[in-house]
Amino acid sequence: MDQPVLRVVPIEYASVLPGRVGLIAKTVSLDACPKHGVRNQTVTYLDVAAFLQRSRCRETFATRQSIKPIHMNILSRVTTQPRPAGCTYLFARNAGLPAHITLSCALASGLLVCASQARAQPADAPLEAPAAAPASAATPLAEPAAPAEQTPVITAEPPTTSTVEPPAKPTPPPYSLPWQLRPAAAATVLRSDTAFAFYENPKSHKSGNTVASMLLGSYKLTDSFAPMLRMGIVSNSPPAGATAAPAPGKTVGATLDSGFTFINPVIGGTYLWKLGSDFRLAAFLGVTLPVGSGGGDTPNPSDAEANTRGASARSAMDNAMFAVNYFTIIPGVDVAYVAHGLTVQAEATLFQMERVRGDKNAANKDAARTNFTTGLHVGYFFIPQLSAGVELRHQRWLSTPSTIKGGKPPYTEDELRDTSTFAFGLRGHIKLGAKSWLRPGVSYSLPLDNPLAKQKYGAVQLDIPVIF
Repeated sequence: MDQPVLRVVPIEYASVLPGRVGLIAKTVSLDACPKHGVRNQTVTYLDVAAFLQRSRCRETFATRQSIKPIHMNILSRVTTQPRPAGCTYLFARNAGLPAHITLSCALASGLLVCASQARAQPADAPLEAPAAAPASAATPLAEPAAPAEQTPVITAEPPTTSTVEPPAKPTPPPYSLPWQLRPAAAATVLRSDTAFAFYENPKSHKSGNTVASMLLGSYKLTDSFAPMLRMGIVSNSPPAGATAAPAPGKTVGATLDSGFTFINPVIGGTYLWKLGSDFRLAAFLGVTLPVGSGGGDTPNPSDAEANTRGASARSAMDNAMFAVNYFTIIPGVDVAYVAHGLTVQAEATLFQMERVRGDKNAANKDAARTNFTTGLHVGYFFIPQLSAGVELRHQRWLSTPSTIKGGKPPYTEDELRDTSTFAFGLRGHIKLGAKSWLRPGVSYSLPLDNPLAKQKYGAVQLDIPVIF
């Protein structure tokens, strides 16, 4: 006669069922011999409450019930329980399992097998008498005598585990992108940033305009570091009849026409530190490549004027890109608070310029120049799709370059040394994909002091970053 085989596989789960969080569920899978008609039955119990759950796959059962596996101690004790004649089953108890839980599981297992046998046998066939019974039904953990006529085959399978995905990262709070300051973030970005500036000749009161456009690309290598490349162009249409500064030995400068230049590109990188959940610190280091046009020993006056006007259109925050005869090292730092839809960011940047060409250019007599910029940005999200931002910016020459020394009428040296501007605007936030965003924004900047105030400068900035 075939030996009946009944396998009991213990698996331990951490329950995440509604209302049962924190409880430990034990799953015992029973696989009996064909003689008694039991097929892949699963008994699951929480604490001492036993219930029956049918499933042909334990992993499917675990997934359906949202139960995830945890480590367990392998079988520490195996005992046989009272059984119907001709059938043997066992119960596997983990180390440290309370006795009352063990008792409950054993009883549930016994009931399952008996019920399965009763369903499998004909109605007129009497149940086989058990070969042996324990001395007392109140002590189910006592080991019963094995049947004399046969030796049951008992096998135990090791616990199995199912893969559960880790919880998703929490959504970071929304960050308000500055207008002229650097982002305090390491991200993969393609950004088009264009300033349309309008100004007036304080003597003739005739107007001119400048377009300074930047294209920036950055790539997030890690969550903390992103290198970047930034390039730009400038187009300037001076007021009618405007003239350049007189060349040495001459009293009248050349008449200015429209100028167009490529400015110095910037190569650098940003490193980000998260200071708790609400604060972040970003360090930047970059250099300019002195390859821009409108420089050299004898530049075109209209192109040189375009570079000067381009720096003013950008609120003098990007002077190094317009100083086309100079190689510039740019260290900077940003500190930002980002929480509850609010962004408050402060920035400081130093520009150390070293002349590498244009030694005979009268406008570039300085072998080195030092410039400093700082700014404060405050942004707030009214709704997830819309934010507003204001920005205060200041630029100051720490050295005294020849272009401002002694003043240039109608401006004094002190007026030429500093530039302060204020900007305000709105920005949209449009989700393009799982990790892609389009964040277009428009702002308007005003001068707070001379020389830009006397020239009635105003600039509209159109900023279109795509974040991947």
